Amino acid sequence: MSTLTVSELKTPRALLLLAAFILVVFAVGALIGVSTAPGEWYASLNKPPFNPPNWLFGPVWSTLYVLIAIAGWRTFMDDRAGWA
Repeated sequence: MSTLTVSELKTPRALLLLAAFILVVFAVGALIGVSTAPGEWYASLNKPPFNPPNWLFGPVWSTLYVLIAIAGWRTFMDDRAGWA
């Protein structure tokens, strides 16, 4: 159970930490994406009809990364000395 108040999460330091969490999560995600990018082999696969379109992956992964960063930030802000 979180013991933080909304005003504690809106301080400049807390918002700077949130920006740092988002930056780190996006940087790691981009590094993984670049190192494991699918090539022509993926484009040439015979995919099922329920396969989502390629343009959908960017917004979905970006949303997931932001949510992962927020969860990590909130956990860090709640108990900085603990092992969440």
